[in-house]
Amino acid sequence: MADCDAYLVARSMRDNRRRRMSDALRGLLKLTDKQRVAKFYDDRFGRSENNVVDAFSKAAQR
Repeated sequence: MADCDAYLVARSMRDNRRRRMSDALRGLLKLTDKQRVAKFYDDRFGRSENNVVDAFSKAAQR
């Protein structure tokens, strides 16, 4: 869960450079765990199982 949260906070701050980390995290923590994982999956992998496989395959090759 922490990895999902870290990614989402970093992305939120990247998308809005004026947003403070505490504000990004506070907004994220208003969501349930299930909602946060779904948001991560959507934002990071575009809801595509193939994108998940590709990402992990590339990571495993390093």
